[in-house]
Amino acid sequence: DIQRYFRGGLGRLECLAKRQQRWATKFTQRTIRGYLGRTKFFKRRKMVQAQVTISRIWRGCLARKLVTKIILQRNNSATTIQSLIRQLGAKTKCFVLRLEKASVIAIQRVYRGHLGRRKAEIE
Repeated sequence: DIQRYFRGGLGRLECLAKRQQRWATKFTQRTIRGYLGRTKFFKRRKMVQAQVTISRIWRGCLARKLVTKIILQRNNSATTIQSLIRQLGAKTKCFVLRLEKASVIAIQRVYRGHLGRRKAEIE
């Protein structure tokens, strides 16, 4: 009877030791897996942040190029419009001067013709 109780006590102690060992094993595995998961997550998050940063910088570069191109087009358009307006003004002024010169020449021609006819009448 005593041996039976003794063996039962030893069995319970062994069972308790095995249970504690399983618990310690599971606790260690759980801790290590959690650490590895967190490490993997932080590495992945860091990688995503790096990708986002690269994408942001690249999109900014493209946007700056596009804005520069638009500004140059706008400036070129403004320059073209200004030169066309100046050209139109110069042509108009030239036409007016040519008209005035032709008018002056016509007046001189008529006056000199009149003078010539008067002189011819007198002689």
